[in-house]
Amino acid sequence: NLPRSGYRKWQPYFDRAFAVFTELWRFQQQYRESLSEQQVLKRHHIGEIASKIGQLYYQYYLRTSNTAYLTETYCFYYAIRCRGYYDNAKTEKRPDFMVKKLRYLCRFILVCLVLENGKLAAELMQDLSRDIADYEATYQPFDAAWWFRVADEIRSMLRAAQPLSLLDSDGRQLFLKRRLSPETSPPLTDFPALRAPTGGTTQLPLRLADALIVGGCADQAKFSELSVDMLRMSLALEKQPPVAAGAGGGPAGLGDNPGSRQGAQSPDGGLSESQNPHKYLLYRPSLAEIVFSLNSTFNDLPDDGVVLVYFSADGRRCQQRGKKEDSYSGYRDGGLAVQRSRESDKPGKPETRRLPGSGGVIRDSRCFYPGDMYCFTRKPVFLIVDSDNSTAFKKFPNLFNEPLVCLMSPEQIPSSVCPDGRQSGSLFTLFLHCPLSGMARLCGANTVQLPAWERGLILMDGCLSEAGRLLLQHKEVDPAYQCFFRDDFLRALLLRFLFCCLALRLHRATSSRRAAIRLLTRRCPTTCLTLILCRPRCWTWRSCSTPGICSARLVSFLLY
Repeated sequence: NLPRSGYRKWQPYFDRAFAVFTELWRFQQQYRESLSEQQVLKRHHIGEIASKIGQLYYQYYLRTSNTAYLTETYCFYYAIRCRGYYDNAKTEKRPDFMVKKLRYLCRFILVCLVLENGKLAAELMQDLSRDIADYEATYQPFDAAWWFRVADEIRSMLRAAQPLSLLDSDGRQLFLKRRLSPETSPPLTDFPALRAPTGGTTQLPLRLADALIVGGCADQAKFSELSVDMLRMSLALEKQPPVAAGAGGGPAGLGDNPGSRQGAQSPDGGLSESQNPHKYLLYRPSLAEIVFSLNSTFNDLPDDGVVLVYFSADGRRCQQRGKKEDSYSGYRDGGLAVQRSRESDKPGKPETRRLPGSGGVIRDSRCFYPGDMYCFTRKPVFLIVDSDNSTAFKKFPNLFNEPLVCLMSPEQIPSSVCPDGRQSGSLFTLFLHCPLSGMARLCGANTVQLPAWERGLILMDGCLSEAGRLLLQHKEVDPAYQCFFRDDFLRALLLRFLFCCLALRLHRATSSRRAAIRLLTRRCPTTCLTLILCRPRCWTWRSCSTPGICSARLVSFLLY
């Protein structure tokens, strides 16, 4: 229940919680034999303690973005499963024990989803479905229908999280690891043309310090306040963690039982510092929650820090009445419907109000508009908008002469490319998460063989490296892009964005003039990205291995 913003506010509570659970774990480890003889401590009690410690680690991971704590969560949850601490929950004849087991399974599936362990997540999904059926048959509870809906949500989330089936030579499915690594994005050493920052308002090389990830799509697959697009963007902003204990199928490093571990290791207990930006994950938040998170982020932002703001939401356009020109430029073209509907809203109650002097424009007061971001551009901002009304941000001004980038998605993707719309995730976000998976989905390749995938990765690496060199060598490139380009995460997003736009322009289904208009991406002021996308004829593609040629070759590898 603690807010995720304000390090000094929640850190003391976590320190005390880690200390308490460490003492509890050591106590049950020291006196386990005598407590078990007196029937005071049972196996499901040990599992419950370990589950609480794992949950504590996961909550700390959400606040620090340190994947080492996520790995610790996995270790505790995996040990519970290996030791079977919840196996006798059904024989206890108490529904509350069964509910604790179901909650543990749901949390473990979520951790496997974030760790990209699809194989174990599928096995846990089978256990969850079986236990829910046993729970209903044994106790006839009133919340059985709710648990079945939870299982359906998880099942839809697991399907959407795997955009394609990657098969090896024996026909077995492989699961991708798409966090940032040298294999998934060109390193900085591949770009010798990158000059040292000189002059300007920002003297230090910028680094991504904080990220605000907002999910607002109403019909998109989600689980536990985490939608598919939010998951993919969150993984794109993390570096590949070390292999979790037990990931290979056995509880390596756990000893004979979880008691061999030291319990809830405190934040100062030796875990490595996080190399990932701190993230705020907000699912269908209110406008007040977004503004509060942005304000907290900017208060704690270091001098060399960049804030990434990502929106995945349905668009909401303003209704125009009359012929007066609207003077509210930041609110004229509509915004993003990020807030969930309130139960207190009546069907007949109007959601918009006509503002006096607004030129006859009706706006929804619960939407997030481009003008709501203006006051937060006093520091470097990297903005990504994935919506069917993304062009509302195309005139986003740079009021304070700080580095500013605004990447916008196409407003519409043909149904032939995405038959289910945004239910299984946005194609644009998929490109930013894994460009090769986005290309496969664009081409309708649901199944890819491993040799073709490996050849595609080689072409993809050359494509992104060439795009980065062309971007940096252009005479009109803005210095802000060079500052953003030095950060590993922002460089990967910029290069994947370029590849996405070129792939959509080359593909037959999205190369029409109507689709191309929605691909015009503006950066205020207009710089090299717009030149590459809107005026490709200014480049001489014949003398080098171009992104366009690589895209066409990738299509042939994936399809044939």
